[in-house]
Amino acid sequence: MQTLPKHIAIIMDVSTSMSGTPLKKAKKACKKLVGDMIDLTIHKVGLVEFGSYGKKLASLSDDLDYLLSSISKMSCYVQQIWQEGCK
Repeated sequence: MQTLPKHIAIIMDVSTSMSGTPLKKAKKACKKLVGDMIDLTIHKVGLVEFGSYGKKLASLSDDLDYLLSSISKMSCYVQQIWQEGCK
């Protein structure tokens, strides 16, 4: 039986409640999901983060390096504001 291709959206909570260890664990789990559990030769994955607003991190893709890099860039909303304010 042939597996039909799927478009999978992973939506990650990056609100302040996820700051620190919770976000680290969620990113680790997300990397495992994308790297080990989803067959990217068949399926495509997109990434969205949300806190006070949603933000697309990765368009639908089958490129593992691109997806893992996008997961690594996730950060909590408070950290983003702080980093932007320090520029």
